Amino acid sequence: APMQTRLDARSRMEAELRESLARGEFTVAYQAQVDDRGGLTGAEALVRWQRDGRHEMSPAEFIPIAEESGLIHPLGQFVLDTACAQLALWRDRMPDGFRIAVNLSAPEFLHPDYPHRVVESLVRHGVGGERLCLEITEAAILTDFELAAERMTELKTHGIEFSLDDVGIGYSSLTYLRHLPVDEIGRAHV
Repeated sequence: APMQTRLDARSRMEAELRESLARGEFTVAYQAQVDDRGGLTGAEALVRWQRDGRHEMSPAEFIPIAEESGLIHPLGQFVLDTACAQLALWRDRMPDGFRIAVNLSAPEFLHPDYPHRVVESLVRHGVGGERLCLEITEAAILTDFELAAERMTELKTHGIEFSLDDVGIGYSSLTYLRHLPVDEIGRAHV
């Protein structure tokens, strides 16, 4: 049955994700972010998975499975640690205000020890929070608004910025946004 085929494919991919994480087959690529004058302002950290050394898988395909299986936590930690290590390497070569943006999924952002893990990673690599921007989606905030606001306020005390992605433009969105410590709002979808 088609349903069974889909479930089999999904559990196969989950097993492959788990093995690839253990084998260190994920990498992080950086996409430059520039201002309107072409000056470098930052970079976005993008996770890449070369599946079996074959074709590269799109995050849109594997992130949902990583979220459902809980593998998003070690995967997200890998991306965060890699970005912090990269910031340490680039330390003397980057302009003032340069930040690496790291995408966060709702399960990561709402995980009890997430703020502690972010700060711990910065400290371990000797990097200041003012070099990091965390990109969260509207869904992460709407899941638990109070907790999200609390988390953001706590992490901002370390200099970390927040960028909000995939924001709707309805009245409700604009109302709650006023109560959040967001630095930047990206890609509103009509």
